[in-house]
Amino acid sequence: MNGNIGDKKGKVNIFYFLRFVHLTEGVWIPRGRNLDTQKVEFANSFLGTNYTQGVLSNWLNFVCNHCEELGLVERIKTGTPYDRAVLTTLGSRVLGFIEMDLHLKREKVQIPLQIL
Repeated sequence: MNGNIGDKKGKVNIFYFLRFVHLTEGVWIPRGRNLDTQKVEFANSFLGTNYTQGVLSNWLNFVCNHCEELGLVERIKTGTPYDRAVLTTLGSRVLGFIEMDLHLKREKVQIPLQIL
């Protein structure tokens, strides 16, 4: 990660996906290109985007596969239209590390402002 989360789009995608899995408990990984309207609205709100249902489904599947290859999540197949993704120990640690790093960077900016 070399301390620069915004350096590459892949890192940002991984961070947002890991947070998404953490918030949704990983139960919203579509098996196809269909997502409920409520899920599309939540995901777009969370990501700050305006993706269509198909684009959002493709993004979730692509990043899920990428994170699975890196050993950050484990994908569990279900009999429903949605699979489940669970953070691995490494995935949980990576998410915690990235969040802590971002928090420390925000604090570095805020502390000098509070002193003045």
